[in-house]
Amino acid sequence: MGDDGASASAAWLLIQHADHDPSFQRTCLDLMKALPPQETVPQHIAYLTDRVLLAEGQSQVYGTQMEIANGTHQPRNLRDPATVDQRRAEVGLGSIAAYIHSMNRDREDH
Repeated sequence: MGDDGASASAAWLLIQHADHDPSFQRTCLDLMKALPPQETVPQHIAYLTDRVLLAEGQSQVYGTQMEIANGTHQPRNLRDPATVDQRRAEVGLGSIAAYIHSMNRDREDH
């Protein structure tokens, strides 16, 4: 990833964490989805999609957004959990079980 890629990743991080302005996040998500596939990172779209959907009161699709329940990370309001791994694979994300394990391991390390 060259300078453009690094700049795009930095921009995505700012958008992803702009939770104070969900309409801005929605606008950016729509713009990202309109780009040619070679100009986007599917995982970035997945993470932002989940964040926007939750802010809009809907279920997330990819299970990227977590909450702590009973002392462990769990996906917040996940749409159709039985097929989440298929959706995650389509955008290059690992299984939800591996993601949860990683999140919980990171939490234990801190």
